Amino acid sequence: MQTLYILFSFLTSVGILIMVYAFYRDFKKLTLLQKIALILVSISGLMPMLLGMIEGFLSN
Repeated sequence: MQTLYILFSFLTSVGILIMVYAFYRDFKKLTLLQKIALILVSISGLMPMLLGMIEGFLSN
């Protein structure tokens, strides 16, 4: 189960980085609501990976 958590966290992080890269040039053309949605999805997708990494370092 832990392996699946790590795998899907990694895939989520890669997906978010690809999404940010895809919208990088056209970010100015997006509406405010679309910008807020992208930022919230990015934060909520990356936080489990970051928190897991921090927890892993602190537990040792």
